[in-house]
Amino acid sequence: MRKQLDILIATPFNIIRSNGELSIMLMRVYSTLYLGGKSPNFCESCQRKYHEEIVKTGIMTNKLYEEIKTRTCKPKRCGIVYHSLLNDHINFDLLTDARAIELINKGILKENDFETMPIVEVQAEKVIKNNKKK
Repeated sequence: MRKQLDILIATPFNIIRSNGELSIMLMRVYSTLYLGGKSPNFCESCQRKYHEEIVKTGIMTNKLYEEIKTRTCKPKRCGIVYHSLLNDHINFDLLTDARAIELINKGILKENDFETMPIVEVQAEKVIKNNKKK
């Protein structure tokens, strides 16, 4: 994925649009990183916007995607949920282990929000908290 991303960032849109392989690569990368595998629009103006978005935030989004692929937690919910204590939204599809641990430690998410918890890190945090209480 990273090699394809680097190729798309280094190539101007006019060349991508005229080359069939690069155009398909643009659609696949954008679909994977930004649409969760759903089908993107194929019109030229949409493809131009996709390329601009990949150039601006593609590397950062790819890092987040790689973290999500290696996460150990599995949330019960899907999609975006607004949480009033945070005054912000939680996207369960993009929830990384580090973010899940942070929200669990703040008391915003509970164990029943997960099918599988981020086991190692959460248990280490609980041991530290229990030691401080004693």
